[in-house]
Amino acid sequence: MAVPGQKRLLGIWDLRSSPLSIGGVLVFLEELQILCTQQHAETVDFCIVSDLLDGQKVTTKSAMQRYQEQSRVIGTLMLPPSIQGIGDCYWFESENSLRLHLSRTDCEYQVWPESAFDNNLVYPYSDTTFTQNYFRQKGSIPYLSFTEEHQLWAQKFIMEHVHPYLPIVVYLKNNPQMPGCSNADFQEWLLFFQAHHKYDVRFIIIGNDDFDEALRQIENVIIARDYDSFLVRDLALVQEAYFFMGMASGPTMAAVYSETPYIIFKNPGHDVAQMEHELGDKNHFSFATLLQKLLRQNDTEETITEQFINLYTRYSRKEWEHRMLTWKV
Repeated sequence: MAVPGQKRLLGIWDLRSSPLSIGGVLVFLEELQILCTQQHAETVDFCIVSDLLDGQKVTTKSAMQRYQEQSRVIGTLMLPPSIQGIGDCYWFESENSLRLHLSRTDCEYQVWPESAFDNNLVYPYSDTTFTQNYFRQKGSIPYLSFTEEHQLWAQKFIMEHVHPYLPIVVYLKNNPQMPGCSNADFQEWLLFFQAHHKYDVRFIIIGNDDFDEALRQIENVIIARDYDSFLVRDLALVQEAYFFMGMASGPTMAAVYSETPYIIFKNPGHDVAQMEHELGDKNHFSFATLLQKLLRQNDTEETITEQFINLYTRYSRKEWEHRMLTWKV
């Protein structure tokens, strides 16, 4: 709750310019945490300005589906806030409603983006350039972290259902409405899982995407949602994992803004211009460690295996066990 006279940063997501997405929200929240430090604010608040005009009802089926999906994203991540460092969250049905709120508050608000009230500008919420430039200047970034409740759930899950095996979290995107946008090649992943059953690992499949039921028959595969996991718990599992593997999509940003080693596959033809803008000819973000890669390659059994072996052999079990010493379960 805002305290009179308190300096706070208000991140404004304008649905009129960009629909909500899991990855976009995580990118924007990372940006806000950096700005909170730069501007010496005491906390970060988050608000959404709806694309509904002053309470106008949603009348079309496609608009209703979009509204429900966006509500799911924000409701799961932000109500109550599931990410550390986030204070209050608001949903305003119009820009006028937001302006009225700001005029009535007793705290000192800095708003971001600074162009929030310029309807002619579209802010790149999903662009990592701000964070990459900050890293180039400072040499580090604050990692996103989830609230203790979700961290403890993920740690307990690993101790009860995976230990003493090493937990490797995997996200297999499957959105039939978006062909060519880094959907997983399930047959290639099935072959990979089956070929690596002798390793001392367990592959934890996260997400609510449909998948090949043959996955349930593989001894070294665990389906997180069979144990009551959901979006925020999935993201916490990503950050507590030995390492992460999967397809480029929203949940992978939980790994990108963490110390967790990862290998992310992105179809070469997916978001070509954006990837060129953000990565150039590199296979990693500026703030990534040597064990964090984003590859613009298709997910064949050969490439998955190559990258798995690379991480498995380079990331020592001792480092993983040292991370586990900080756990509270």
